[in-house]
Amino acid sequence: MEKWMHKLKVEDLPEVYQNLAQVIGVDGVIKMTQEFGGTYMYIPKVDGLLRVARDQKIAEAHKNGDSIRKLAREFGISDSRVRTILNEYALDQNQLALFD
Repeated sequence: MEKWMHKLKVEDLPEVYQNLAQVIGVDGVIKMTQEFGGTYMYIPKVDGLLRVARDQKIAEAHKNGDSIRKLAREFGISDSRVRTILNEYALDQNQLALFD
């Protein structure tokens, strides 16, 4: 990154990028555009971003003995949603094992 770029302020950027710069900083916006500039990028909501990690944590905790009720309370979801996650996780694991 050029030296002069480090001196840029949020206000120096086009308005459409200023909110992003307030969150990740001007240097972060510059790095992001250097890496991904010209490509389309969808930014999911945080729950979508973290869903896979959450589901893995639920499956691991259940495997280690945590009850469905306990997991539902801990993760703020219903018992039936925990069951669905566990069923989907079991299917995924079986499919991977089948093709390994």
